[in-house]
Amino acid sequence: MVEARDVARRLVRAALAAGFTYAVTYYLPMTFLLGGETASLAEPVITPFAVLCIFFSAMGELLKGTGGQYVLEVVRGFAFVAYFSFTVGGGELVFVVPTDGAPVVLAIDMTVFFFVVIIISLIEIAIPLLKAIFYFIEREEEELEELKVKLLRELEGQGP
Repeated sequence: MVEARDVARRLVRAALAAGFTYAVTYYLPMTFLLGGETASLAEPVITPFAVLCIFFSAMGELLKGTGGQYVLEVVRGFAFVAYFSFTVGGGELVFVVPTDGAPVVLAIDMTVFFFVVIIISLIEIAIPLLKAIFYFIEREEEELEELKVKLLRELEGQGP
């Protein structure tokens, strides 16, 4: 049974993780790294990324030590693959930078970066799948051991 103290501790850790992740993935980049016009151009890319990071860091703290953490890690891998797929589109990231004269279109070929991110994400999906298998096998072995002990006690109690 889960104790109230454990739930409160998990909630506090999740809130701290979410706050720290918000600061690192959204507040600091939007405030210090990107200024003025650049921030408004980058916001459609940074905001969904920050939301994903905040959600998965908070949920990761809530589910730590349970079988659900492995499911969350797999979902996180797929979510980031989808995010990078939508962000990069056809492999080209295009920014329109306004200038005093005509606007400058800045196109960056992201196919190699996208390929590396996909490979890393697939590895991040495979690892928790394997961990989940071992976690649930271990749980089953513990349960079987408990049943074995109970059965032996019952057999000893019946005696010849």
